[in-house]
Amino acid sequence: MESKRRLKKFKWFVSYTKELNWLEDMALSGWKFYDIRFSMFFYFEACDPVRLLYEIDRFNLPKNPTLKEIRYKEIFIGVAEDMGWSVVTHDESQNYYFCKEYIEGEINELYNDEESRDYRAKKYQELFRKKAEELIGVLCLVGILYLALGLASSINGGRTPQWFVIFSMVYTPVVSGLYFLMNNLGKMYYLEFIRMRKSNSKDGKQDIGKIERKLIFTNIRLKKYLTGMALKGWQLEDMTTTRFFFIREDAAGYQYTMDSKYLTNRRRKALGRNKLEDTKDWSGMNNDWQVQSLADAESKDWIFVCALENRMVIYRSKPDAMPQPLNEPKYDRRPRFISLIGEYSAFIVLCALISGLIGGIIGSML
Repeated sequence: MESKRRLKKFKWFVSYTKELNWLEDMALSGWKFYDIRFSMFFYFEACDPVRLLYEIDRFNLPKNPTLKEIRYKEIFIGVAEDMGWSVVTHDESQNYYFCKEYIEGEINELYNDEESRDYRAKKYQELFRKKAEELIGVLCLVGILYLALGLASSINGGRTPQWFVIFSMVYTPVVSGLYFLMNNLGKMYYLEFIRMRKSNSKDGKQDIGKIERKLIFTNIRLKKYLTGMALKGWQLEDMTTTRFFFIREDAAGYQYTMDSKYLTNRRRKALGRNKLEDTKDWSGMNNDWQVQSLADAESKDWIFVCALENRMVIYRSKPDAMPQPLNEPKYDRRPRFISLIGEYSAFIVLCALISGLIGGIIGSML
């Protein structure tokens, strides 16, 4: 839908980086963003082609806000205005859009330090974490209703209504799927926001580097993959079980090595030292081995890159350096522990056990 002075576009984005870059491209094409509805309908007004920069942040207060949380929005907007940014609009979810004209030589990033990027990223991660928790609550509620209807039917000599049986069979996998989706979106947005910056971008647009999805089962293959990416100018910054996040750097001959709790304890045993045990708390783990691993790696000239949960730490060398091996080469062919599969399998088994328990109780009463 287009008129002489106004334009309405329907767009749905999963990535905020792509959304903000698209808004900047629209401004370069002579269309200035001024409103959004339902996070999908974007409204523009005609303007002279101009390089406008956009940023986004969320200011939805919790149910029991503190004084600091109430004032944060006002203080933040004031600081943003002092930096040349102005509020354009916000959507129904309280996502606020900021805009600034690009000026050569000035700071053209609203979030130009790691602390501010981390704070924004955690807000979006927390949002989707809470949504995932709510879905589990709803799933439990349906299970309780199913049990109640089964008990009521058995008392009255009847059967659980067929419509509710069908509803439960459809509803349970749908809600379970949404739970995983919300969890993954929270992780994705956290990693996206923590990396969203213009300073490393050649064209000045929002840049989150490069994301690749791979399932690599052995350390030796992981080493080859990361070394190959480094030679192409992509340096690993972070990773999950199946996704790798790279940033642009000059191509260099980095070497990579991996460490784990098992390998750390192997080195301690070889030195006649005690094995590092997990703390017996609710989580069943601590990071004592990671502290030891870091000390061992740095003593052999390795540099910390990232850690995968409590399972693996990845190190790299300085460009074209020859650090001492951290572990014996024979361990490179050992399989990596796929935590993602373990996590999802545990959830599926838990749902099956709960469903089986409920079904067994109802079946015994009918």
